Formats: sequence, C-alpha cells, structure tokens
Amino acid sequence: MLLSVAGLAFSAVSCEPEGITDTSDFMLYYPGITDIGPSTNFNLSPTYHGEKPSQFAIDKITLDGEAVSSECFNIDPDSGLFSMSNTDNLETGLYSFTISCVSGGKRYTFEDVITINMMKAVPDGITADPAILTVKLGDIISPSEDTVLPTSQIKTDGTSVSIKSYIMTNVRRNGVVITDYEKLFEVSSNGVVSIIGNNPDFLPGEYVFDFKLTTYLVNEEAEEGLFSDALTINVTSEPLGITYNPANTEVESGYAISSEAPLLNGSLDGIQYSIKSIVRNGAETVTDAPITIDPTSGVISVADKNALEIGDTYTISITATNAYGTKDFDNVYTITVVDFIEPITTLEYENVTSAIEMVAFENPVKTMDGESVTYSLVDLTTELEDLRIDAATGTVYAEKGNRIPLGTHNVKVKVQNIKSEATATFTITVVANPNMFTFVHWGNNLGLTPATDYASQYRFTKKADYTSAQITVADNDLPEGVTVRYEIDETNSLVDQKNQPEYQTDESKWVKVSDCASIDANTGTITFTDKAWSGNPKVMMFLVKVTAGDDPDSQITVKVPVFIETSQPVKPDGGFTGEGITVQYTPFVIQINPRTGGKSLPPAINGLADPANFRMEYRTDYSYANINGPENQKSGLPSTSGSFMRGLYDTFYAKLGKSPNYGQKWPLSYYQGTKDGWLNTYALGYINTLTPDNPNGQYEVCINPGLWVDGNGKYANGAFIGRLAYSVDGTEPNSSRFMPVAIWFDEKF
Repeated sequence: MLLSVAGLAFSAVSCEPEGITDTSDFMLYYPGITDIGPSTNFNLSPTYHGEKPSQFAIDKITLDGEAVSSECFNIDPDSGLFSMSNTDNLETGLYSFTISCVSGGKRYTFEDVITINMMKAVPDGITADPAILTVKLGDIISPSEDTVLPTSQIKTDGTSVSIKSYIMTNVRRNGVVITDYEKLFEVSSNGVVSIIGNNPDFLPGEYVFDFKLTTYLVNEEAEEGLFSDALTINVTSEPLGITYNPANTEVESGYAISSEAPLLNGSLDGIQYSIKSIVRNGAETVTDAPITIDPTSGVISVADKNALEIGDTYTISITATNAYGTKDFDNVYTITVVDFIEPITTLEYENVTSAIEMVAFENPVKTMDGESVTYSLVDLTTELEDLRIDAATGTVYAEKGNRIPLGTHNVKVKVQNIKSEATATFTITVVANPNMFTFVHWGNNLGLTPATDYASQYRFTKKADYTSAQITVADNDLPEGVTVRYEIDETNSLVDQKNQPEYQTDESKWVKVSDCASIDANTGTITFTDKAWSGNPKVMMFLVKVTAGDDPDSQITVKVPVFIETSQPVKPDGGFTGEGITVQYTPFVIQINPRTGGKSLPPAINGLADPANFRMEYRTDYSYANINGPENQKSGLPSTSGSFMRGLYDTFYAKLGKSPNYGQKWPLSYYQGTKDGWLNTYALGYINTLTPDNPNGQYEVCINPGLWVDGNGKYANGAFIGRLAYSVDGTEPNSSRFMPVAIWFDEKF
C-alpha cells in the first residue's frame, strides 16, 4: 500500500534516534527537477549507495519553501517508488520532498531529495494553427528548390492574452519521448513551429509536442504555463529502408525460430510485409522453404520440425507496402542451418567495484556458454540511461562524461538465442572522481560575507591600486595533492566591447584580454596591466578555466568568472577624470536566475548637485559572455552573427512586429519601454529610473523573467555587461556613458 502524506505535522520532524540524521555511509538519489502540468501521472525510482533500504516515508513537503500537505504525492514503503496522481487542482510552484528510509538498521533523512516544478496550464484562447501537420519524409530529407515545408503558428485569440516566449518540451514520437528534437524542429520567437530540412536522420512517425509558454493577461503579471498536446506533426513516407537487428541468425535443422521485428524507415500507416524471394546458397531461388513472414509485424519465422539441410544458407528479400507506396528490399535477412546450437545455461558478469565518476568504463561478459546470442539491457532506470551494451558481445559500457550518479546501481542483462535465454545482474559502484571539485573563489574587497555567496569581485578606485593588485584564490574545494592549472578564457571574457572583432575592423585598436590581465597557471593569482584603465568607469569579467588532474580521462574543469570594477568619479559633462559623480552598485555583480528574474539593490550615488534631476538607463554596447551555457549561446554583441544577444534581439523585435536594429537600445531601455508599454513584458530588463512619473525609482537593475532564453529553451548561463547613459538635468540620458554593473545569469541563483 502506498503511504499518503495528507495530515502530516511538519514541525520538528525527525525520525533519526536522538534527533541525529546520519548520512555518512548511506546515500539516496532520485532524478533531478521535473517540469509537469495538470493531469500528469508519473513514477520516480530511487538509487542508493550502501545497504538496501526499506521503510520509505515522505517526511516533509514544501511548496516554494513553505510546508504543505497533499494527497497527490505518495511513496511505496518497500521500494521507494515515488508517484504522483490526481494533479488537476494541484497548486503551482516548486515542490521539494524530504524522504527518509531505513538501511542497515538506521533511519536516514534526505532533505529536498526530490524537486518537482508544477506548472499551470496555459490560459484559454491559445491554439496551434493548424493543430495537425502532415508532411512527406522525402520532402524533409531531400527538399527540392520548390519544396515548402508546412508550419504551425502558436497563437492567441487576440482578446486578453499575449505570449512572450515559446519553448518546445516533451516531444514524443509514436508515444515515446525523444531527446534530439532540437535537431528536427524549431520554434521561432513569434511562435512559428517549423521542421528542419536536409536531415538524413529524420524518422517518420507521429510527433506530438508540449510547449512551455510565458504569457501575460491584460493588467496582470507574466507567468509560465504548459500547453500540453499542442501540436501533432505526422511525418509520412513510403517505405525507404528496412533493417533487421541482428540481420542474420543460425538455426538447427528441425527447430523453429523467429526474427526480431524490423525497423522500418517509412510510415507505419497500413504497413504490410511480404517475402519477395528466398535464395539458397547464393544461387538457387526457392519457393518451398519453410520460411514465412508476418504481414503486419515483419517478423520472419522458420517452421518447427522443418527439414532444412545442415550447411545451407537462405538469403531473404522483402517487399514492404504502406499507405504511401511499395518498395523491395533485397538481402535483408540471412538464415544459416547448423547441426547444433549450444543452449544458454550461464550468464555472468563481474561487479564493477570502482567506476570513477564521469569517466568511461566497460564491463565485458565473464561467462556465457550459449551460441548465436544477442544481448540487451533490461529494466534500466533513468539514473542508468547513459549505459550502453554491445548487442553482439554483451559488453556493457559508459562513455566519458556520463552522468551515472555516485553509489551502487544494479544492472540487469538478458542474453538469448533460439533455444533459451538467461539473465544476469551485476552492480556498478560509482566512486568519487579524485579530481572532482565544484568551486574556486577569489573573494572580494567589498566586505560582502560570506564571500562564496557572491561573485569574485574587486573594486578599484585608483589606477595604482589596480595595476599593483595581485588577486589570489581565497577559497576552493579542490582535492589535495592534485595538479591544478589555471587559464583565462579569452573568447568568453569581457574587458571592453572593443575586444570583439565585430566592434572594430581595425585589429590594432582592439582591447585584447591577454593585454589586460594574466594569471599564474599554477597558483591562480591574477594581475593586471594599465591597458584597460582608460579612465572610463567600467566592469570587466575575466573567465578563468580551472582544471584539476593530469589524466585526460578524469580531469575536471570548472569555469569561474572574476569581475573587476574600475570605479572613478565621472563629470557631468561626460568626462571621467577629477572630482564628480560616483555611481556604485554593491555588489556590482547582480546574480539573477533568468527563469524568475530579479533586481539589484539601489546604487550609492554621490556628488549630485540636484539628485531629483539625475537620470540613468541602459544605452548601448549590450555584450554577453557565455560561462557555462550551451555552445550555441555564443558570446558577443547583438551585431555578432549567431550570438546569444542577437537571438534575444530577434525575439524582442519580432514581438514588436519590427525588423531588428542591432545597435538600438530598446530591449533594455526604460524610457522606450515606458513610452510604448512593454517595459515589464517584452523588455529584457531596465534601470528603474527616478522620473516625475516614477517617484519610487531608485536606479535598481531590473531583469524581467523568462526572457533570457535561446530558441531551444535553454536559459542564459553567462554574464551581461551593457553601457549605461546618464544625465543631470532631467533629460533622457544619451551621451554621457559608463558601465558600473554586470549581470551574472545562472538558474542556480
């Protein structure tokens, strides 16, 4: 019986004797965060390190950090299987679950070991037009010059709801979730879903899509919702290919066998299979062989008690017909008649006792006594989805970078031939990578504590202090005795927009990262030259790559941004020397979760003769640097072809129905956004400027939620630095510019 958690009291919950939670010799793991919508039902299976657990219980549920109870969530006390049901009326938000269990006579408690993001359904009035597309596979694989692939538009009824962003998710082909859909389909910034052509790996079938949409209703805040079963794309084709795996088999004379069902490259609509020909020993076509094919499944069978002669080989050609055409496939399956096939009585693997975290490994078969066999993995859990098996040899393996979690996992393998089958179970124990680490921190000189909660950031107000500084590593969790190497990633660092080729065609005028800073490869100490001290107050970001370990197979690399502010007084006439105004954000690196958005603290502004007439907003040089995001989130300006910023500009202007202007300030402009009414909807962000119409403005940096995302639905993981303009006479800022603040995006914030 599943245990319901309705009615639990959550104050002072502890199931550990004497109130102690002991996790020293046992660990429990569940899959990571899961996005779901109403009516979702699913199960999550645990893995563990240590003795087999039992007596599972849900000790606590929180919704966005507050304790709640619900009958929708259950756990099997024996297996730890976590299930969810009856979610139609479940409140949205981030649910976290504290799970306890017993192992080796002790009860262990794991706080927030499961997280689930419950999303709303999208508002009424949103449709896909059309909701069903039908397209020929041939037009996708080899489109002609005249081929126009169909598209669908995710849109609203135009009355009360608008859509800010579109993200494909949960794409299923013939009912099975696929992971490579980003190579097959794309959705534009204005919700047009299209098929990516010229793809020889595209498979036919019925593709069904969900979409995560950020929407807003009139006079209401934006919110994210799930548009379930929004679109169906039926990719049709006449039979284009047929594959049996394995493509040959051995059979004893007198024994019956059946092949595996073939994989058809073509539509399954109305599929029928027939035998075109059977050729014996490569020369003689026969019509009386006891070999047949199932017309619906394509399974080839040899009849029982047959009189096939030992030593003969039969090569079979197939005709496949569906609703769109007919095609012959020659020599797709071979049967060899032998005098005896050894049945399987034994299958055995050694346990893998010390697979290193994220390192490739393989585990061959130890013992197997059958012949003409094929191997497969069975009952594979999601934690082991990076495991692979060679169907012919039975070797189980994982590639470098695999994400099999720490702990001991059970792996089940099946081997079979025409006479018998056997299974074997072995364990893989994944141990910590000796080079594993998660952070290196250079501290700060702003008095921010604890320093590790803030970016590594240093403010310099004097050139002499800047050029003489030696910034050393302040904290880390690097393993002792491991070789560590430090280097600055020049491509993804930001010292000035002029360090990018798109900004200046004259390379001699570039401000290069290597000319501005250097790092000791062994100690990580960073020093600076006066190259970037131009008198222009600004923030710079140096992206440091830290690599631990000498073995290329087990090396771990972590990228860490280090931010520097050259903070000097600015003069109201636009000059940057001598006494004047200072604008200082503390911290000057604003950590933002791009999903949820956020804002900075107000800056300290000094030296103003008339504070009521000071104005400030983002103006130009919007530059982004990729830190740990996907490779497609290319660093650069909006003018940089293929850059992440260009994609954000394209999305922004598409919502306005205008052609992109990659040098315009609009996507982060307080003044234009206020004027046109999209400040809190389409704008990527803005400075909350004090004006007569906005008397509460304190110049905070505000980032709108859900907009810093690429066309594949991947949120920003990088740094943004833009040039601000200011004025002191109450006019819209323009010519006086500087860069006093940086935004660091990461979904962990």
